[in-house]
Amino acid sequence: MKEIKYHSRKFLNKKEGMAAMESSAEITTYSVYSSVTISDCNRQVTLDFSSYQAKDYDVKIEKLRFIMDELFKLEQFLLDNKDKFVKNLKATKEKLEKVQIV
Repeated sequence: MKEIKYHSRKFLNKKEGMAAMESSAEITTYSVYSSVTISDCNRQVTLDFSSYQAKDYDVKIEKLRFIMDELFKLEQFLLDNKDKFVKNLKATKEKLEKVQIV
């Protein structure tokens, strides 16, 4: 069997900085090596989705789906609460501006 490979590297910041996400997978005759690495602010996390047995393959896909679903829920929560955050931030800034430091 010929090896099947996938690789992607995306920068997370639009203009500057080294925040990035790198995904890779390699399917060989006997295994699947797969991982996602996310880096930001000099920190890095790598999630491994490698499989060495056929029965583990679906487990790894389920793990990946669960993570994606949780990230979607987090995004939705942040979007739903953006106005509240902006309002609170503005109110806090206004309070601080009223306080005079002697």
